[in-house]
Amino acid sequence: MKNPFFRIGFGVLLICIIIFMLKQISFIFKPLIVLFNTLSLPFIIAGILYYLLLPAFNFLQKKGLNKILSIISIYVSLALVIVSFFVFMGPMISKQVKLFIENVPSIAHSVGGYIQKGLHSDLISSMHLSDKISSINLGDLLTNEFNKIFGYIGDNLFNIMSTVTNFAFLLIIVPFVLFYLLKDGDKIPGLLTRGLSPKSERDALKILSEMNHALSSYIQGQILVSFIVGVMVYIGYLIIGLDFPLLMALIAMVTNLIPFVGPYIGLSFALVVGLMNSFETGLFVCLVVLIVQQIESNFISPQIIGNKLRIHPLTIILLLLFAGKLAGFMGLILGVPIYAVLKVIITNAYTIWKIRNNNQKKAKSFPDFVD
Repeated sequence: MKNPFFRIGFGVLLICIIIFMLKQISFIFKPLIVLFNTLSLPFIIAGILYYLLLPAFNFLQKKGLNKILSIISIYVSLALVIVSFFVFMGPMISKQVKLFIENVPSIAHSVGGYIQKGLHSDLISSMHLSDKISSINLGDLLTNEFNKIFGYIGDNLFNIMSTVTNFAFLLIIVPFVLFYLLKDGDKIPGLLTRGLSPKSERDALKILSEMNHALSSYIQGQILVSFIVGVMVYIGYLIIGLDFPLLMALIAMVTNLIPFVGPYIGLSFALVVGLMNSFETGLFVCLVVLIVQQIESNFISPQIIGNKLRIHPLTIILLLLFAGKLAGFMGLILGVPIYAVLKVIITNAYTIWKIRNNNQKKAKSFPDFVD
């Protein structure tokens, strides 16, 4: 057992045996899986809101309000903001969404026309690809795909109603979870470390503090940066006269939450709408997004988020590929912060283990010399 390769191989084999045995009795864990799937999303949303509202909660407490009054004040203020948004912005957003849906066929035909022009360019002609696909009407093809999507929505109306019901459940349960997170959030580290030895408790509290700092920095910073990007993009779209500017800006704000590739996803929607008007409008859309991204990456993000997560861009791309395949859109949004938390846990645990191991070696007495 002193051979490290033998120990590693034995550990891997033991893990495989444990996984195999657990798979044979997976029915025992099915209720736990259902429970996790049911409660995970409300707790994730409540956790995100907790980190967003925590600065306001701490500010109100410093002003002399107790926890309950601080939470009530935040809830009332948040309700007023949401109601005001829907009263003033709701009709405009609804109108632009309705117009966008009505213009889907013309958008598809416009995009198809640009693709057809590209297929008849000298470069494509030299590749002998245009003859193979010239008979395809890309505008009709895109229109048929959109019709399939709307047909799918009609055929799966029951599932859509179930989704709406789950969303209503979220609206009910999230405020309760958020209330207790704000009220008793400062007690959670003590509950998690209860029963540990004083030394282990200090180490665990250090790791929890690092996790809390990483999550709060990322969530608060990313939401604020996305909001600023959405406002700047909206102003830019108004200047160039893009159709559906508010809707396109909201899409850009939401997709900007996805690290690294999010801005390009938001650009694709606005670019399609811009090309529907003219090729020049499409170029102006690219110019607006390019300017906004340069401002965001060079001035806004370094000031708000900084380099606290220290994640390499290639690592982010691989994370997004894996998380998107595993959990869809939610995986794209949550993949990076979850990785940041795991990185903090592993890094701190390894550091603590090294320190303790070194201290144990230093504590050993020197061997006695034999005459």
